[in-house]
Amino acid sequence: MPLIVKTAEDLAADAEAAQRARDAIAARRFLADTDWMVIRATETGKPMPEDVAAQREAARRAIAGGTDRS
Repeated sequence: MPLIVKTAEDLAADAEAAQRARDAIAARRFLADTDWMVIRATETGKPMPEDVAAQREAARRAIAGGTDRS
């Protein structure tokens, strides 16, 4: 089995990719946890709080690979 040597840049890239994956998991969890608000808004017309709507948009960008992690 060949020995794989990683440079500091490789390790940094791996760490960044792992962080993006963790961010995407957290974003998916947030969307799942707030899906009921979307359903409520659709069924009853009660609007979703603006801050939650903004956070859901940021979560969708994070999942899509955007840089916004707020």
